[in-house]
Amino acid sequence: MKKLLIVLATGAVFALFPSCNEAPSSQEDAASATSATPAASESSALPEADGSTPKLPKYQADAESLEGTTVEFADETFDFGEVPEGTKVTHRFKFNNTGEHPLVLTRVKASCGCTSPSYSEAAVPPGGEGFIDVEFDSSGKPGFQNKSVTVTGNFADGVNKILRIKGQVKPAGA
Repeated sequence: MKKLLIVLATGAVFALFPSCNEAPSSQEDAASATSATPAASESSALPEADGSTPKLPKYQADAESLEGTTVEFADETFDFGEVPEGTKVTHRFKFNNTGEHPLVLTRVKASCGCTSPSYSEAAVPPGGEGFIDVEFDSSGKPGFQNKSVTVTGNFADGVNKILRIKGQVKPAGA
């Protein structure tokens, strides 16, 4: 019984953390992978066994300490279609701060090393515009790709937003 529990726990860990080369195994997986769940954007600081609250990472604590603001993204998913392997795909995700407080992005992190983001590092004032640039390097990544970038900031509806870049990479020599 103990071995079975270890095997199941190990499988759950690998299922939750796919590698860079993995793509969703079905259309249903692909559809669920493109939508962020509310739990992903909420703080999940559960009390420790001694009753204390665990310390949040600085980027999350910083975002939660600020007044929330509303933001409208022009798009949250970019489909780059089909590209030959070795192509570098870039996309600028533009957004407007539609709220009453400055938007501060405290962290922007890609799901793997083949994807790199850069962003508006200065606070975006109410009514202002900002951006998050994402570059995906398709070298060694043939097949369907669905990469994410987690954006942490003082969003009114939770501190995290998920942006996606996806498409088909045509194998070299094909």
